Amino acid sequence: MKTIQLILASRSPRRKAVLQQIGVNFIIAESNFKEKKTVRYLTTASVMKLAKDNARKKALMIANKINKGTVLGVDTIVLCQGKIIGKPKDPKDAMVILRFLNGKMHEVFSGIALVKKKGRRTQVLVDYEVTKVYFRKLTNQE
Repeated sequence: MKTIQLILASRSPRRKAVLQQIGVNFIIAESNFKEKKTVRYLTTASVMKLAKDNARKKALMIANKINKGTVLGVDTIVLCQGKIIGKPKDPKDAMVILRFLNGKMHEVFSGIALVKKKGRRTQVLVDYEVTKVYFRKLTNQE
């Protein structure tokens, strides 16, 4: 049986942990692709497209550096009340974000891209998933 080496185009400790948890054989090659974080017109379709595009571009950046292999690129975008919520810059910013999400429903858009490279031949598969997250009301102490 042939073993396929997966290359994770991410520095995310959570993505690494998920792949390890399910027993996937992989290596990490951090993509230095600068994610786009905004859209011109904020719609569900534009955020979904943004997540897919970011995932694809991350994976392609690594695939373009190799001769053979399968690269996984992923992007996650949180949308709440018409606003894209970015990663917190520091603990204080994390508290601001948690207070904003507190007691509200938000959507998590996950874009995923698999790029299979063999010589000059490249195959790309891109998809997405949207998850509704209901954030329970937290106390200030929590």
